[in-house]
Amino acid sequence: RIAYRRGALEAAQGHLEVAEAALPGWYATAALAGELHLAAGARMEALDAFEQAASGSDHPEYLARMAMMLAETDVLSAAGLFETARARMADWTRVAPEAMAAHAAQLALAEGDAAAALDLAQRHAATHRDVDALVLLARAQRRAGDDGAARATLAQATEGGWRAGEIEWLCAGGCPEPPR
Repeated sequence: RIAYRRGALEAAQGHLEVAEAALPGWYATAALAGELHLAAGARMEALDAFEQAASGSDHPEYLARMAMMLAETDVLSAAGLFETARARMADWTRVAPEAMAAHAAQLALAEGDAAAALDLAQRHAATHRDVDALVLLARAQRRAGDDGAARATLAQATEGGWRAGEIEWLCAGGCPEPPR
């Protein structure tokens, strides 16, 4: 996953092959395969891989990822997956609120619930000060209409020594331009 996030797709594919050989059928390798297929533009293969990940784990992240992909082309199918992912997310968040806040915020962003996304991203950022938490918070702040706060939060991420490419990848078009 680290090689993937750094944009080293060939290296990530090599790591994936080693993991698949050692742990065939593991949901986490299926999820990484989905990300790599998506990066290569192979949407159907990506969807199949995320479906395999979702069938191997009741973690709501994989259903949410499938729903986000389907929402681009099949709103009705996506709605059912979003509903199931939301129910699972609520259950997991009740059990482990700090651990699930980032996942729940991502789902809220995907569904367009700015208030919930902001609340969850703030809760996550209160216990995590890494680039993922800061970018998620900036995206939620922007979605909630507070571009000033989003720029300030993103500035913290850019000052933290994280690579610009990683920040851009995490933003996925959902961040304001950082102050220069």
